[in-house]
Amino acid sequence: MRKRVWIKLAIALLLCSCLIGLAAASEVGDEILDIYGNANEDDIIDWTDVNYIKQVIFGKKPYTGLADANYDGKISMLDVAQTKLIILRKEKRLTLVDEAGRTVTVSKPVKKIAAGGADNAEIIRLLKAKDRIVAVDKSTENSEVFFPELSRLPLVNDHHEVNYEKMYELHPDIFITYAPA
Repeated sequence: MRKRVWIKLAIALLLCSCLIGLAAASEVGDEILDIYGNANEDDIIDWTDVNYIKQVIFGKKPYTGLADANYDGKISMLDVAQTKLIILRKEKRLTLVDEAGRTVTVSKPVKKIAAGGADNAEIIRLLKAKDRIVAVDKSTENSEVFFPELSRLPLVNDHHEVNYEKMYELHPDIFITYAPA
C-alpha cells in the first residue's frame, strides 16, 4: 500500500515537472529574432525572408516591421538586397531591437566591445572574440581566475553606474550589457 502511494507521488511529480518544462519551452518558442531582415518573424534570417519581402512588395503577404531590412521606413527591393547581404554575412550595417526595446543600428565589423557583466564576457569569449573586448565591468574585473586577461582591462561600469568618460576614451563599437529591470 505504501509503495503504491510513493509510486503515484513520483508519477505526479514527474508529470508536474514535464508540464513546467513544456510551459517554459512554449514561452521560449514565442520569441522572435528582432533583427531587421527577419521578414517572416521566425528565428533565422534565410532565403524565405527574401521571398517574404518580395511577396510583401507585390501585396501577397502582410507587412511586418522587420521586413524593412535597411530600416528606411519603406519596403522595397533595397530590403531584398540588404537581407541577401545579411544571409551572406556581407552587410555593413545591421539594425536590431535591443533588450530594452530600442531599435539600434550597428556598423560592422564590430572591432571593439565593452562587456558589461561576466556572463556577457564569457559569451564573447566562447564566440572566440575575446580579443575584441576593450573594457569590462566590476564582476569580470573581480573574476581574475576565470578571466585572467580580461580582468586587467579598463573598468567601464560597476553594476550600477557606467563610467561614460572611460567609454568615450575607449570608444567601443558596442556595449553589451543588461537592460535595466
